[in-house]
Amino acid sequence: MGFTFNSLNKKLKIIEKRIQNSFKKVKEELDEHRDSINANTEEIQLNYEYVLKLENNIDALEQKLEQVYLMLSAIGEKLNLSFLSEKKKFKENIWLTNREKVVFDAMLNLCYEQGPITIYDLIKETDLPESMIKESLLSLSNKGVPIIIREVNDNTYYELDQEFILLQKKKEIIK
Repeated sequence: MGFTFNSLNKKLKIIEKRIQNSFKKVKEELDEHRDSINANTEEIQLNYEYVLKLENNIDALEQKLEQVYLMLSAIGEKLNLSFLSEKKKFKENIWLTNREKVVFDAMLNLCYEQGPITIYDLIKETDLPESMIKESLLSLSNKGVPIIIREVNDNTYYELDQEFILLQKKKEIIK
């Protein structure tokens, strides 16, 4: 046979060189792919941060619009402008659990006497833990009690609609 150790060694070196070149190309392609993934990840992160900023701006805008609407409604009521202040309809004959009734009565009396209140006012008035009061507020709202929630300087204030308070005092629509 025409194979010598030298010729076999040369052919193995050529094969080895080709395999190394192939692996080098695969490594380069993987590096390009990784760089592309990293760039896309950075772009996704930037987009996510931008979406968060947009959400914060939208929340702030919603709060400002609510304030404007409330201000216009109040002005409309004072000037007796019916197109600005619509007559509100409240759900009647709402039945409450004992705990909801305790929270509702406390909220009704506090709001009637002092206006907007904090969760701590309700805790002090009812001797219930914060979690129970928050659950009750959520349940009351879900049942149709018009609870207004406002954020002012990182403080949360709760309030009942003024027309609702007067209606409740007159007709006792919530039992």
